[in-house]
Formats: sequence, structure tokens, C-alpha cells
Amino acid sequence: MTSGDFEKGNFLSNYILERGLLNVSKSEYEKIVFYELVFIKNVCDFPDEFSTSSISSAQLYSIAEKLKIKPSKVASLLKDIFYSGFEKTENNSSSSIEIICKYISKDRFEKEELSILIANPVEQEIVERFLLENNARYDTSFNRKIIKIQFTVLDEIFNAEAKNKILQKMKEVSDSKIDIKLESFNTKGKFVEAAKSIVSFVLQTTVQAAVQVMTEKKLK
Repeated sequence: MTSGDFEKGNFLSNYILERGLLNVSKSEYEKIVFYELVFIKNVCDFPDEFSTSSISSAQLYSIAEKLKIKPSKVASLLKDIFYSGFEKTENNSSSSIEIICKYISKDRFEKEELSILIANPVEQEIVERFLLENNARYDTSFNRKIIKIQFTVLDEIFNAEAKNKILQKMKEVSDSKIDIKLESFNTKGKFVEAAKSIVSFVLQTTVQAAVQVMTEKKLK
């Protein structure tokens, strides 16, 4: 049953009338009331249109404060709604590669892997689902919200176009001048080589900046 089956303005009442009041479980009732308040009534007064996969970390905490529930409960309900089919498909069009690129930050560059902090629980679900479906190894042991993926794994599971997007975003956030050619990523290992070059550039410039700061302090 999706929100498209009902008039949006009467979602809650129509849902209950369709299902039958006694047939709606406690967990299901929580989910539909949450959807009604957050996404239809917009009780938090969020600007523009938003969906489960576009809720920011700040908005997640705003929802928790407004509804007086734990942020972890908000995260759980967002994932339930994402899988429920309440939202229209076009509102959940973010792909795994788009999400990965969205959260690439040079502050999290590591020598052999890409480390991304995904605050939105639905976006994290989309990325993890893609990785699992492709039998890809990844690590969330340090922090559940941080997904670490080896460059060699990314090289295996993505096509040349997707790998180019990752490297272009890495290049953009790092101000690296490394030349990136799309056609070369069809050759195994070229993506890993380019990614490591960008990381090395970032680490080198970070060290140089730190040395410069220390030198300036000594001269004062």
C-alpha cells in the first residue's frame, strides 16, 4: 500500500479506513503517524520538498526534538518508511554512486580506502545494500555511520563512468591537479593508482601546511 493510493491530504484517515482500525499494529500506527506529521503536515517547517533520503543530520535531530523521541527512533522510522512505498519513486532516486560522491571529503582521505560519513540512515541503507548485493567488502566497525571501502573494491564493483565520478569529486575537494582520463579506467588498477595519487597529494599538502604553521610560530 502506497501513499499514491490515497489523497495526500487525507493520508492518515484514508489509510486507517482502508486497513481497518483494529488491523493496524502499534508499529504500523507509529509509522503512519510519523509519516503524516513529518512528511505531509511538515510540523518541523522544513523548506522545499524533502524525502527520507534527503533528510540532513540537523533535520533528523529537529524531528526528534519536535516529536520528543530519540534520534535513533527517527532513523528507524525513516528506514521503515523508505521500504514501505509511501513515497513516490522519484523522491528516492539517489543512487549509491551519487550518495558516495556526495559525502567524499578530503578530511577523511585514507591511503588505501575511501572513508565516508553518511548521516542519513536511508542513504546509508542504499549504499550498504548496493555493496552487499555486489558481494563487496566494507567496514563500519569504527563508527556505524562511517563506511570504509578499499580502492581495490571500488575498482571491481563500479564501471568506468562511476569511477570517474568518484575521482573527479576527490580531485575537486582536494584541489589536486592530477590528470584524469575516463578511458583509462577500463584498465584494472588505473582507478586505484589515480585515487592513491590524489590521497598522497592531500597528505603531502597537509604535512607541508603543518610544517609551515610550526615554522611561523617559532619565528614569532
